[in-house]
Amino acid sequence: MANAVTFLKNRAAGLLYLGLAATGFYSQFALERGSMASPERNGSLLYASGLLSLLLMNVIWLLLAYALMRIYGGRMKTLAHLLMLSVLGGSALVSGTLLLRSIPLYLYGTDLSGEAPLVIGRIAGAAGGWAGFFYSLWLIPLALLFLRDRSLPPPIRPILFLSLLTASAGYLWDFLLFLFRPGENSPGMTDYTFWGEVVLLLWLLLRGAQDGGEERTYGRRHHTEFGSSDP
Repeated sequence: MANAVTFLKNRAAGLLYLGLAATGFYSQFALERGSMASPERNGSLLYASGLLSLLLMNVIWLLLAYALMRIYGGRMKTLAHLLMLSVLGGSALVSGTLLLRSIPLYLYGTDLSGEAPLVIGRIAGAAGGWAGFFYSLWLIPLALLFLRDRSLPPPIRPILFLSLLTASAGYLWDFLLFLFRPGENSPGMTDYTFWGEVVLLLWLLLRGAQDGGEERTYGRRHHTEFGSSDP
């Protein structure tokens, strides 16, 4: 039982990251399809489920940032706080997007195809576009945390670092397109750089993130786990 609790605790960040990815993907799908669907095809129901998923995504993002700050805050406080501040900024914009996207459902019920809901949707899209900047920003201190975490195997640190920087660059590129080429319908860069976050997700699910008050090097921890009596 104790081993199971430890297993889940070490992989809490990975489970939260999985929830973040799932709710983020579904909310984007449901909001886009729901806003275009006719009332006869239950567009409002799909749209409402997208709003619920967006709310869950926002909550999970905050919980994930808090969990990572608890893990790394004692060892790398500045980077952990920068990560949390980035997530708080992005979360505020996502909350604004959620509020704006809720207005058409409240005012127009099942008919989301009119001009007013589309205008409100464009304003919400602008808030979501700015949130993309914070999606990029929060991955930078996260990448630095893993690069400087000496409890990780040395070959893994640069892999996680470069993977997260790749994902961050994708979000940043899409944000710049949103700023300077609004209405561009070409695929976003994140369609090609999302694998950077998948690498981290797999690592957190398979190996977990170790909580600890003091930083230990991988070599010493590995040596101790296999029965060394060295201090």
